[in-house]
Amino acid sequence: MNDEQLFSINDQQWQRKEIELNSFTLSCLEGGCSTGKTILFLHGWNVSTEPYSDCLNSLAEKYWIIAPDLPGFGRCLRLASQSPCSLSLSSYQTYANCIIQLIQLLDLAKFHLVGHSFGGGIALALAAAIPDKVISVIAIDSTGIPLISPAEIVRRRFAELPQQIAQLRWQPFIRILLAALYNGIFRRQYLIEGAKISLREDLRPWLKDIKSPCLVLWGERDYFTDLDLGYGLVEAIADSQLQIVPNGYHEWCMMQPEKLAAISCDFFKRIEIESSTPNSYEASKT
Repeated sequence: MNDEQLFSINDQQWQRKEIELNSFTLSCLEGGCSTGKTILFLHGWNVSTEPYSDCLNSLAEKYWIIAPDLPGFGRCLRLASQSPCSLSLSSYQTYANCIIQLIQLLDLAKFHLVGHSFGGGIALALAAAIPDKVISVIAIDSTGIPLISPAEIVRRRFAELPQQIAQLRWQPFIRILLAALYNGIFRRQYLIEGAKISLREDLRPWLKDIKSPCLVLWGERDYFTDLDLGYGLVEAIADSQLQIVPNGYHEWCMMQPEKLAAISCDFFKRIEIESSTPNSYEASKT
């Protein structure tokens, strides 16, 4: 583990750590309420942790946050020599295995798990792989069920973007563009692999192994990952429920970080209170 870099985002103190895991280095943000439970936060495809800064700051008021740049994105996946790593990342499970190495090195016993989009798919795979460590899962506009054709995805994406102009917050939007530009130039191989995973891989056979309560959050107007995918995930995960965010698009969590924090903290609080009562969360859904 390399030297920590201490800095502030919106007056919240964060540390960026460069953590060496087998053949690659994982860049990771840590910060928040030191007395709160831990949230492991996984960002979406083609970006990094930076566009989620406002989300992380809102959650950090009550929880301790660990937010890595996913392998293949942002500052991650480099050898000690700083040359690009040749590690293949061909499935949600291979991404989850990388994050499991991080969990083991940090000696995390229990944590809440939050993932957006492609990070949501990885979060679900992780929750299925190590169910005893995950207190709860929040999957936000998540992948995990095969998407439609690439041409249709592109068409929907270009149709959705102009519609959300009124909701844009320019600072996170600029961070999204900068992260996407960086990944497009320096991480193209992993962008392609990640896109193939989202288009083809079906996690539903593994989702039955998720034992923790799961909240599936979905923007009402998300055309990129259609709302039908949210219903599909809830059908496949035993202890889960779907909450639809009115007028939300695919990036709603970055544009409305206070709403994400309010929904998430309410969910975590209920889980923590009800955890001593068997099946109480499942019963609350009926």
